[in-house]
Amino acid sequence: MVKERKIHKPEQQEVWQEVMVPPDPVGVLRGLQNAGYRTEGAVADLLDNSVSAGSSHIFVRLDEDGGRALRIEDDGQGMSAGQLIEAMRISSQSLNPRSAYDLGHYGIGLKSAALYLSASGRMEVDSRNSAGEGGRTGWSVEEVSENGWHLRVGPSLRTVAGTTVTIHDPRIPEGEEGSAVLSSIARHLGLTFAVALGKGLEISVQGRAVQPYDPCSAETEGVRRLGPWSLPERQGQVTLLVLPVACREFETPAERQTYAGVHLRCSGRAITSGGWMRLLAVRNRPEAANRLRLCIDIPRSELEAWRIGVAKADATVPDTLLPRLREIVQEGLERAGRQRTLRPDAGRERQPVEKESTPWLSDGRLDRAHPYVHAALEQPTREHVERLLRTLEKMT
Repeated sequence: MVKERKIHKPEQQEVWQEVMVPPDPVGVLRGLQNAGYRTEGAVADLLDNSVSAGSSHIFVRLDEDGGRALRIEDDGQGMSAGQLIEAMRISSQSLNPRSAYDLGHYGIGLKSAALYLSASGRMEVDSRNSAGEGGRTGWSVEEVSENGWHLRVGPSLRTVAGTTVTIHDPRIPEGEEGSAVLSSIARHLGLTFAVALGKGLEISVQGRAVQPYDPCSAETEGVRRLGPWSLPERQGQVTLLVLPVACREFETPAERQTYAGVHLRCSGRAITSGGWMRLLAVRNRPEAANRLRLCIDIPRSELEAWRIGVAKADATVPDTLLPRLREIVQEGLERAGRQRTLRPDAGRERQPVEKESTPWLSDGRLDRAHPYVHAALEQPTREHVERLLRTLEKMT
């Protein structure tokens, strides 16, 4: 449909056309397949929807029987058929009020993450709510090339409330390599959802429970916690952790370097887990920087300010926060530089140690004023005599 509109100017007369240019369906889905994900991040993005739906159990499994598929199943509130259709809309807006945890703000994460994980560009969602309403539908690059933006919607196969996302032809290798990818997914989920897992959420990958790992835990032996401070001109707060020079190992040196830097979280969900985001120069970075973690917690309303992308795996520090955050980092570097090595028995009760000086005088006689000699003379118990004898034996 083309409309003509005349624009009058003193010097000339121009004719403009208004042309409707709908997006090409195949091109849009292909674009969503390449939204900057990694495999682990795409799975985490799909789990965001499950957590937002109030799920207490989430199951991730790779099915090899029949058609190969990766399935993510939860016991959340589920969706009616109408809500499911709206969820399939590109750049959809939720029909329900968003929860404080809901990190969706572009309306494409579910589709983009699922399509990224599918080599054939085919995904399906089956959902059912507590009232028994629901449906099953999904997007396929092959189908939209034939039918455009038309969804085929069928009845839900679920018998209880919740949602199942199925990724057909997943980009996960077979055999041992595939097992390694699934293990990497489990570690990433334990890192990304550490706070929720600590509050009772249960996630399993191939039947194995995901264990939480929180690099910003201040309970680790020898860690010094500074803050929290409010973020100037923005909502949220920042805490600085200074790790000890050495302690009983809980991370490898490589992990310590990987996790150094900014740990940005939104409603407890990890967005970044390390990296300095313009707060420290890449070159000539001091060794003490590997012992610093800047833990920043922001509410959902700050997602745009931090320019958090669709994949929820990166962010940009707002310019107004750079000076203050750099000050905090410099304070941490100064403290880390002054920190001494932690004793091997740090954190355990220690008995006072008496200075073990020589009991011999320069003329070869025993010093009667030496504490071990004096004790053996005044209170000649077996313990005092044995202590004196052990000291003499060491010095002969």
